[in-house]
Amino acid sequence: MKARNFERKQPTELTIYYGKIKCADCGNTLTRKKGRSKIYYYCSSYVRNNTCTSHGIKEEQIEAIVLQLINKQIELAVSYTHLRAHETE
Repeated sequence: MKARNFERKQPTELTIYYGKIKCADCGNTLTRKKGRSKIYYYCSSYVRNNTCTSHGIKEEQIEAIVLQLINKQIELAVSYTHLRAHETE
């Protein structure tokens, strides 16, 4: 049986998360899929060839997690600034 060569499709629209979100199980990137009213990200290994489990996450959940992480970094920066200010007093 001949091996089939697949040409990777370039995304028609690049998104902020393109190539940045990885599957916790297999490490491959998550693929963006539009549902009826929501956008989901699924493991690309599962989508392409079922070599991973079926799992996904809503884009709005990703946005909430990213916002939490940004807020935590801001808190850490403010705490560090206050700590440094007290050291110089």
